Amino acid sequence: TQRDCPDVCFEHKHFKRDRNDLLPLVQRKGAQSFREEARQPPPRGFPQPPPGVNPAQWTRRMAELEEDVKALRAENDRLRKFECERAALRCQVRSQEDLINVLQVASGNAAALAANSPAQPGA
Repeated sequence: TQRDCPDVCFEHKHFKRDRNDLLPLVQRKGAQSFREEARQPPPRGFPQPPPGVNPAQWTRRMAELEEDVKALRAENDRLRKFECERAALRCQVRSQEDLINVLQVASGNAAALAANSPAQPGA
């Protein structure tokens, strides 16, 4: 039979030009192979609907839950970022409080020195 489209491309790791010795390794997938694949259980960890539950509803609910998980992860990332910013601000406040204390002590010492120093003439 002839194909409608001349741009058909066949791909297989053993399908190579001028390598007739590899052709026995290239086989078409038959309907039987497709049926066998369809009967294989889903991958491990993939949730299955409980008995008596409509598979379409189950799939829709699983998609909704996946979206919820995605949104929660994004919210957690956002909150972690805020926690980091909050910690940085706390550190900055502590540094400023330390500087204020140093300046207060320095200005207190200057006032004490001025009060304890003898009066200068002409002042």
